[in-house]
Amino acid sequence: MIPQVATPTADLGASYTLDPIAGAVVVDLTPSADGDLGVVTGISRLAQDVTKFLYTPPGADPFNPSYGNALWADIGQPLAANLADYGATLDASLADFAARQQADAAAGLLATDEQLDTWDPPSLSLSGATLTIGLRIYARSGEGTQAGATLSTS
Repeated sequence: MIPQVATPTADLGASYTLDPIAGAVVVDLTPSADGDLGVVTGISRLAQDVTKFLYTPPGADPFNPSYGNALWADIGQPLAANLADYGATLDASLADFAARQQADAAAGLLATDEQLDTWDPPSLSLSGATLTIGLRIYARSGEGTQAGATLSTS
């Protein structure tokens, strides 16, 4: 049983965008309304964490080399028989992400609205070497929100 944390924890607010010229993900810190470093909690933190995961290729995090979205290995390769193949890879990656969150939850680092529980089938579109992912995700608290990413190797 995963402990229930009543008080949400916070993380720095960040935005993730794809620079199409450099073919790299740009991470910007998001300021608060008063100009300080912004923080996110609850369902907003879950959306940010899933987005960060989607934008992270496996091996890119030197402190956690197995962390990352396995879809990065497929981008730029010959087109899959159908987008369902990409969806299956994404589902497996998200299941791995949710399992990793259990350790953070057990350590008291995530409230129930910051933990991925389920997700609807993803919206996927492919154009050349660019894959766009749209997700409706649900926290263990029952709240839902959107997350997504645009991945490219060009």
